[in-house]
Amino acid sequence: MAKNGFSMSNRVAVEALTAAKTLTADDCGKVFTVDAGGAISITLPSPGVAGAGWNTTIIASDVPGGNVTVAAGAALIHFVGVGSENTAVTDYPGSDGTAASNLILTTNAAKGDRIELVTDGSLWYGKTFAVDQNGITAS
Repeated sequence: MAKNGFSMSNRVAVEALTAAKTLTADDCGKVFTVDAGGAISITLPSPGVAGAGWNTTIIASDVPGGNVTVAAGAALIHFVGVGSENTAVTDYPGSDGTAASNLILTTNAAKGDRIELVTDGSLWYGKTFAVDQNGITAS
C-alpha cells in the first residue's frame, strides 16, 4: 500500500532531553520531551534571533526528578495556564496575564504536562498545561 505523502510531511521532530540545552533558531517546531533525573535548564533563543513564528513544545515524558526550567534569558514569557485538576483552586499560574523569566516543570509535573511557546520576533507567548497547579510554576 502506498504511503500518504501528506501524513508523512505532517510529522514533527521530537527530541528527548536529559541534560541542559540552549535552543537555537534551527530548533523551530521541535517537540522536546524531558525525563530528567535531576534539575536541567532549557534556554530559549532571544525572540529577535528566533524570528517571528518560531515555536516549540516541551513535554514531561515522565515525572521529572528535578525541576526543568525553561529560561527566556533577557526576554519575558507572557503566558496563560490551563489545568484539569478537579479542585476548589482553579487559578493556574499565568492565568492572570503574568509575564515571567522562567517557566518550570516541577517534580509535581505529570506525564504529558507541557509548555507551548511561540514568538512574534519581539515577545515570547506561552501556554502551560498541567494536571496539578503545582506541576508548572513561574519565576
